[in-house]
Amino acid sequence: MVSYFGEVVHPSSRAFWNDDDDDEAFHCHEDNLGFSINWTNEEPVTIKKFILIEGQIVAEFTLSCVLKDADIVGTIDNKSEKPIAKIYKIDDVYICVIDSNSELTEAGELTKTLSHLLSKIEKLYAITADHLSNLKSTEEIDSESTLKLLCSSKAAKENNFKDCILNQPNIVTGLSAGVLTYADIQDIFCIIYILYTDTFDLDSKNASPLTKLFSTLLEKPIPQFKTSGPCFFNKGNLYM
Repeated sequence: MVSYFGEVVHPSSRAFWNDDDDDEAFHCHEDNLGFSINWTNEEPVTIKKFILIEGQIVAEFTLSCVLKDADIVGTIDNKSEKPIAKIYKIDDVYICVIDSNSELTEAGELTKTLSHLLSKIEKLYAITADHLSNLKSTEEIDSESTLKLLCSSKAAKENNFKDCILNQPNIVTGLSAGVLTYADIQDIFCIIYILYTDTFDLDSKNASPLTKLFSTLLEKPIPQFKTSGPCFFNKGNLYM
């Protein structure tokens, strides 16, 4: 990965990757992993744009402002539990919302389950969130929230990222880290966006970067976020 990345911390189940494991581990059949991707209709042959949503605060925004009238086209299922993710489609964009109750230790297995799908994606995005106090930066931030990013080598070559890059010693964990690692190894375009907010609630002000980001990714206006109640961070599901 390019040198200006913040550190990516791999899930413990993937802590001992080596070159020989890259193809074997990532291309294991889904049936052996405990997770499976199930489609309402036929599985897409190619996907132009795929957005992965991880974390409670981003999921609430996405479900209320972006996916209100969207159709569910697939699920990621656990053999012993309810679906841990739902896949929606808006025009030619697929949006996968991960259940905020999924365990951090499952991220490695989820990455392996998604690997077959990721190989079909032209542009992959992941969006997650964290509290502003956890952002280690020398710059002064005077707004309610700020958006930072990490990207694969391929995405870095195609974009001129500057101030928005997440620098060391910040870290990324969870599924976002897993898919970014896979994307960089397989030379896939991938960008992870991290929303840092100054409160434990999402409101119209600190949600503004998400509104702008989704408007850009979906190439159409997104309605302003209106909270229906407090959206508290679950500290077990913070992925930064």
